[in-house]
Amino acid sequence: MHLWVFFVVAVPFLLFSIVKEPDVDLIVSYPLTVNDPPATQKLTEVFTSYFDNNRTWEAPRHTASEDFSLLASSIKVPSIFWNFGGVDPEKWEQYERTRDPKLIPNSHQDNYAPVIEPTLKTGIDAMSLAALTFLKIDAVDGG
Repeated sequence: MHLWVFFVVAVPFLLFSIVKEPDVDLIVSYPLTVNDPPATQKLTEVFTSYFDNNRTWEAPRHTASEDFSLLASSIKVPSIFWNFGGVDPEKWEQYERTRDPKLIPNSHQDNYAPVIEPTLKTGIDAMSLAALTFLKIDAVDGG
């Protein structure tokens, strides 16, 4: 039984002396999202040389599992999961002053609405840089 299930489900049963332990069936599970260190270092170098200094930083670690991890692990290739922001610059400045997390909604909140620019350009640039960094295309003569 997963540890969190134990604390959320089993501990109350123990505290209230309920005799029968609950039946728990795990129906969906994803592996932890772990970036490949050599690929991450390579892409970090590319991003920091392309984007302004104030536009790249290492995100703090957080507990997350994504189906993204299955895409790479199922075919045994390295993967890198990165984020890029889409916050209105005025809201970001206000957040920097106040550190009020309510100013910056995340992608799972109903009020999440990234600004179109520079979010779209940043995303296109980042994906293009990653593709150009890791995909090798041989030149074809005569075509």
